[in-house]
Amino acid sequence: MNTGKFNLLTTEHLQTLAPCDQYAAYASAYLESSKTLCADLVQLPQLAKYEKGNVVLYLASHAIELFLKGAIMRKAPEDKLGHDLEHLYNRYKSLYPENRFHFDMGFTTNYGEMTKQQAAKAKKIVPPIDQLFRYPQDRGGKLWFGLYAFEANSFMVDLKELEDSFARLLKEFNS
Repeated sequence: MNTGKFNLLTTEHLQTLAPCDQYAAYASAYLESSKTLCADLVQLPQLAKYEKGNVVLYLASHAIELFLKGAIMRKAPEDKLGHDLEHLYNRYKSLYPENRFHFDMGFTTNYGEMTKQQAAKAKKIVPPIDQLFRYPQDRGGKLWFGLYAFEANSFMVDLKELEDSFARLLKEFNS
């Protein structure tokens, strides 16, 4: 129902922030949206579907990507940044090696006892996270290879931990 009132949101407040803080603001917004949808899936399980879970995962992974990019920009603004979360996380850890900057990113793949060659081969068949959560199929029109699932109750715990980490780290960056 249109009440005739508008809530026009503009970028004016973002223009006052440094680029790294703009990324942090977006990261927080994506994380909040992920938590909101995840809470809906917990509270209304009859409406829960795998694809909605994927949206929760996409929003959370994109929040992490933006958070990492903002953090990297603080120390290495000249870096060229892509979308690979593991690469971004490794770069983040190299720039912030102290324990106080550690956080559990999640969204990593453990190749266990595989050799480097075996892990490289496995990486070629694992879908990129930014694609897996956004599309039901690969570019060839096939469902993604692998077994994928989502459980909202347990992921809410992960989202809360991530939210706490973001808040803690932003204070650390700004102190």
